[in-house]
Amino acid sequence: MPSLLPDSVAAYHPLIGLILLFLLFAGFVVERLPPVVVATLGALSLWLVGLPAAALFLAAGVGHFREAPKFYGIMKGMPLERWHPAANYITGAAELWLGAELAIAPLLGAHHASQIARALFWLVLLMSPANFNMWYNDVPFGDQRLTYGWTGTHALRCALQVLLLAVLHFLRISYAAAASASSKGD
Repeated sequence: MPSLLPDSVAAYHPLIGLILLFLLFAGFVVERLPPVVVATLGALSLWLVGLPAAALFLAAGVGHFREAPKFYGIMKGMPLERWHPAANYITGAAELWLGAELAIAPLLGAHHASQIARALFWLVLLMSPANFNMWYNDVPFGDQRLTYGWTGTHALRCALQVLLLAVLHFLRISYAAAASASSKGD
């Protein structure tokens, strides 16, 4: 049967054609919706993209307080050891505060949501040395030691952190674009 798709894609799975047809249909539907509906769907989709990240930050923030020794334990071997507990509580509070704000971002406005995503992006980058230390010095998280290799838990944790940074960057850019579009419409 002839196919419009390249052989490398067409032979992959017949479900690809069905997915492409669905995406084409969805594009036609969205194209014919009033602008206010498209804007509402865009805001809803941004919120749904940010919700798992918000839940992650809220859970991690609670963990910083409930299981504090585990969290400042991964900083073992890093400089300024006497400040590790304070750093743990400060980052935990920031994760709780910013995670809660990300969860209610649509209520705060696009500009504020963009700033929240930016702050969370930098918070993750600022906490990255502790994660790097955990990998480099093979520091356990409590009594759990992560595994090495491309399929190990260290690699998984690194990949998830990069994905989280990408999601936060996407949210920042998208919310900033929405704020810009909204300010031009006023």
